[in-house]
Amino acid sequence: MRLEHQLIEGISIVEVHAKELGVANSAAFREAVEPHVDENTKIVLDLAPVEFVDSSGLGAILSVLRKVSTGEGDLRVCGARPQVQSLFEMVRLDRILQIFATRDEAIASFR
Repeated sequence: MRLEHQLIEGISIVEVHAKELGVANSAAFREAVEPHVDENTKIVLDLAPVEFVDSSGLGAILSVLRKVSTGEGDLRVCGARPQVQSLFEMVRLDRILQIFATRDEAIASFR
């Protein structure tokens, strides 16, 4: 798993470069995202390259949200493909997370 990080207007953008976020790589995902969460309170998680998320992947995203929230920050998600978006809606994660179609929309939501 590879993450690409950018800092834009004080917002940490983390793009996940993996086809799947699941049991095989969820621990690596949490470990890779942690430094960005420690440094910033505003995080945008860009899932555009991700085609599939399982329950372990959902748990990993929730753990990032918990950690960000503990530091009085917030997490936004963007770029979720239709099947990933459907999963978020099915498990009602869309009620906990703010999910945006594009990175620009997610960044603008912090203003």
